[in-house]
Amino acid sequence: MRAITQADIDVLMQSSREVFVKIQLLSAQGQVLDELQGDVIDGDVSIDAESDIRRTCNLDLYVKDRSLFVGEKRKVWLDKTVRLYYGIRHQRTQEILWYPLGIYLFNEQSYEYSAVTHTLSVSCADRMSRLTGLRSGQIGGVPTEIPAGSPIRSSMISAVTQLGGVRDYLIEDIGKEVPYDLSFPTGASVYDIVVKLRDLYPGWETFFDLDGTFVCQPIPTLEDDPILYDGTLLRPLVISEMLTNSFSAVKNVSEVWGKSIDAGRYADTSTYTGNCYRIALDSFALEEYMTVGFKASAANAAAPRLQINALAACPIVDDEGIPLGAGIMLAGKSYVVKYHRGQFVFLGQFQIHAIAKEVSAMPSAAEITRDKAENLCDNISYVVNPESPYTVEKLGEIRQVFSGGEYEDIYADSLCVQRAEYENWKSTRLQDGVTLEMMGIPWMDVNQKLRYMASSTGVAAQYITKSISLSLRSGRQTVQCIRFYPLYPWIVSR
Repeated sequence: MRAITQADIDVLMQSSREVFVKIQLLSAQGQVLDELQGDVIDGDVSIDAESDIRRTCNLDLYVKDRSLFVGEKRKVWLDKTVRLYYGIRHQRTQEILWYPLGIYLFNEQSYEYSAVTHTLSVSCADRMSRLTGLRSGQIGGVPTEIPAGSPIRSSMISAVTQLGGVRDYLIEDIGKEVPYDLSFPTGASVYDIVVKLRDLYPGWETFFDLDGTFVCQPIPTLEDDPILYDGTLLRPLVISEMLTNSFSAVKNVSEVWGKSIDAGRYADTSTYTGNCYRIALDSFALEEYMTVGFKASAANAAAPRLQINALAACPIVDDEGIPLGAGIMLAGKSYVVKYHRGQFVFLGQFQIHAIAKEVSAMPSAAEITRDKAENLCDNISYVVNPESPYTVEKLGEIRQVFSGGEYEDIYADSLCVQRAEYENWKSTRLQDGVTLEMMGIPWMDVNQKLRYMASSTGVAAQYITKSISLSLRSGRQTVQCIRFYPLYPWIVSR
C-alpha cells in the first residue's frame, strides 16, 4: 500500500467527484502496449479475501475503432493483460489522482459486442485464473510427483514458476517438508498443487496481489497491525450500514476427523522403562518415512524414546521436531509414529481425531477427563476467550463435524488440533460483522483493519475488511467487514 497524502484525503471529502478510468494493455512480458482513457463507460471491481481468484472486474468499453474488437491482432485478446487504474480529479488543483486497482486477464467466455451502442462488455479475473484452469494451468504429459521430504516452499515455487509460468512471487517459508508422497494426475491444475501444498498445514493463504505478484503467506491475524481507517475518515463517506449476525452459522465446537493411518509394522505389546518404549518386530529393517504402530504399556513422561529390537533408541517428537510432552500417550492405547532422520515423529492414534471448543474459562481436570470419555477423543483443545459471546458456557455446545475430502490429508494429531481450532475460529468470529455502503476509497484492500461506530449500537469496534465491490461509474463501494477480537486465540503455527 502506497503512502496516503493529504491530497488523497482531500479528493475523498469533495462534495462531488469527477471520476476516470485508465486501462493499460500489457504484453505477456508485462510491457505497456497501449493506454486507454475515457473508453470505459461502466464497470465494477470486486476483491474477496475468501476467493481463490481474489480480484475480478467487469468493464463496458466504448468501441471507437476496430482495434478494440476482439482478435489476435487487436487490443482485446488472450495474450493481453490489463492493468486498471481509477482516477479522481482534485477540484482545487485540477490534477487527476490515479489509484491502481489490479492486474487482470481477459476471460474469453465474456465477450459481447453491440453494434447499436458500440460497446464491448468484458469480464476479467486476476492472474490466478492462469493457474486454476479458468484460462490455463492444467498439467499435461506425465503425472506430477512431489516426493516426501521435499521442502514445501521450494515445491510451491517450482509449481508456480515451471508449470504456471509465474515470474513474480513472494512465498514465505512455512519451514516444513512434504510429509508424504503427493501425486497429481494429468489434467489437474497448477492451483491443485498449490492448494495441496498450502493446506498441508492450516492457516495459510495464496493469492495474486495488486501488482500481480503471487503471494503465499499466513492468514493475517492483524493483531499488531495499525488501524488504517477510523471514524474521522469513514463517517463522512458512509451512506448506509447493515450489521450482520448469521446465527445459523455460529458454531462453538468443531470436530475434525483426519487420516486413517496404516502402520507399516505393528506391535501389540511394549515395555516402558527409563522413559523408553521397547517393542519387538520380526525381520525388521528401519527405513526413512516408515510408519510403526504399537500399544503403549504406560503413559509417557516428557521426551520419551522408542527402541525397536536391538536398534538404537530414538526420540519421539511432534511434527515440529520438539520432544513429545508428558501424558500424550496413554496406557492401553495404540499409536503410530513415522521414522524420519533419526527420530520417530508422533502421528497419533490410528484414526486422527480432534475437537476444539470455545470456552469462557478452562475446565477443571475432572471436567476434561469426563469430556474426553464422552466424546471418545483424547485430543480436545479448549480455546479460552472470555470476551466471546459464543462460548459453550453462554450458548451450550453447537457442534460442526468435518471429515472426508481435504480433512483426510491431516496425518497427525497435532495438525488435527490446529485445524479444529481454525475451523472453530472461522465459525465464531466471522459471524459478527458490518456491511458499509459508502463513497469509494480506491486504495482500500481486504484484510485491513478499521474502527467504526455503528449508528444502531453507538459502540465503536474494530473490524477487518473481507470483501470490497467498487462501482467505477458511481464511485460507490460496498465493504463487508468482520469483527476483530483483540483476544485473538488462534495463532498460525509456524
